Amino acid sequence: MVTMYDSASPQFIPAGAEAVAGYIDGKYKWASAYWTRFAAARKFRISLEGNVLADIFDVEGGTLDIAGVARVAAIRASAYLSSVVYCSLDNWEANKAVIGDLPVAWWIADYINGHTPTAPMEGACGWQYASLSPRYDLSVVDTDQWPNYKGLG
Repeated sequence: MVTMYDSASPQFIPAGAEAVAGYIDGKYKWASAYWTRFAAARKFRISLEGNVLADIFDVEGGTLDIAGVARVAAIRASAYLSSVVYCSLDNWEANKAVIGDLPVAWWIADYINGHTPTAPMEGACGWQYASLSPRYDLSVVDTDQWPNYKGLG
């Protein structure tokens, strides 16, 4: 298990973070300098717009809906690429119904005041448990369940 940081303002993420997730499109797109800043971190790309090059598809950002994620996940699956869907706990069951049998993993947001979980909730590869807005969010990630965590650098 590792702690992963994500933010629309990556300058606030600690430089020594072991894992970071950043935006590759949309209103929060990271400049290349921010990706370079985390040279030693395991990096994951978030899309708000359905970019097939992303690792994570954010359906809470307001641009991409779950039907759009299903279309992109199908394209990625045909190329043997895994996808992670980020959503809130409140929307998880409805989103799973739309995704159906597509091979995706789930990164779930559910803020639990002051408690740091030691593992994601059952059925998820990541649990975003804290938002230290406007600085960054914190997640616990199961490196054995998160697609390609140990593979791509």
